[in-house]
Amino acid sequence: MIQKTVRSKGLVSLPQKCKTLNQLKQIHAHILTCRLPENLYAIAPLLSAAATSKDASFLSYACSIFKHHHNHRNIFMYNTMIRGCVQSHSPVTAISYYLDMLNYGFVPNNYTFPPLIKACTILALNLKLSGRLVHGHAIRFGYGNDPFVISSLIEFYAVIYDIETAKMVFDKSPNRDVVVWTAMIDGYGKTGNVENARALFDKMPERNTISWSAMMAAYSRVNDFREVLSLFRQMQEAGTKPNESVLVSVLTASAHLGAVTQGLWVHSYAKRGDANVWGALLAACRVHGNVEVGDRTWKKLADMGVADCGIHVLSYNMYKEAGWELEAKRVRNMIYEAGMNKKPGSSVIEVNGAAKEFFVGDLCHPQAEEIVNMLNSFRKMVNFEDI
Repeated sequence: MIQKTVRSKGLVSLPQKCKTLNQLKQIHAHILTCRLPENLYAIAPLLSAAATSKDASFLSYACSIFKHHHNHRNIFMYNTMIRGCVQSHSPVTAISYYLDMLNYGFVPNNYTFPPLIKACTILALNLKLSGRLVHGHAIRFGYGNDPFVISSLIEFYAVIYDIETAKMVFDKSPNRDVVVWTAMIDGYGKTGNVENARALFDKMPERNTISWSAMMAAYSRVNDFREVLSLFRQMQEAGTKPNESVLVSVLTASAHLGAVTQGLWVHSYAKRGDANVWGALLAACRVHGNVEVGDRTWKKLADMGVADCGIHVLSYNMYKEAGWELEAKRVRNMIYEAGMNKKPGSSVIEVNGAAKEFFVGDLCHPQAEEIVNMLNSFRKMVNFEDI
């Protein structure tokens, strides 16, 4: 039964459905127990699920899996670890995996460079040379004209404010698709050069939702919110459907302009059940004191069953500031009855390959008393007290 499971195509998607580290470990145990010749290919989706999860303990487990397979690795596994480290904001580790890959004789492919350049972008302000070196590697290995590599390079050079090099990369690109055009527009926008961004936007042979979003973001950065709303109207006329990012940008512009009615109209384009967009509208209502519309928005969120503490607090503050004491009290009671609390801060440390997460005020750890005593000892040492 297990062997059939491992051999089936379902194994590719099964690790992605894991919600806990324990579930992931169970799948790993089954794969190891089967001892199939194709175990490396069975491990690949498991490694991908662990590495690209936003949970720090998952990434730590991915590192242990990768380390265990030191004699049986492939380019996919290296690319997965690079991508996972970038998503976890560990750019230095991502670059170290790339260097290790080269040392083992693996040749990078088109999937290697976009996340690797992203790692360099994160490090850009402290280590600008890293991105330039990776740019050279991309050209050396024959991926200098790949659209996704080019768009990543444009983003990198825009972040370090080398917009001239970004434009040079754009101009030399033989295959400028919508991704590359959008990257250049976004690069201009991030450096505050709205005029050039708009000029390029107007020349685009084709546009998608991301293109419109990048242009709107450029105007938002310079507080030209009227142009944001104007672009949204043009986007409607072009028949392009907005995504969540566009809608939130437009609702934010409406909030700054006090155009809550406009915000309601815009919201009619939101996907049914999109709590993020309704939340943006609620924030706009609070900023401009439009409690009537805010009340309708809050009731919509409540009907959707949104249990986010931040949304409830936002509603409470809106009612309280408007003098709607009865409604404010009702929301406050909902917070207490549901036992909502702001998510506590936490720290994750790795000990002997295992990730341990500690929450503020959490004394459930079996060695909690010893940890507290040790911390108190450190505090006394710092204050020159007797231990």
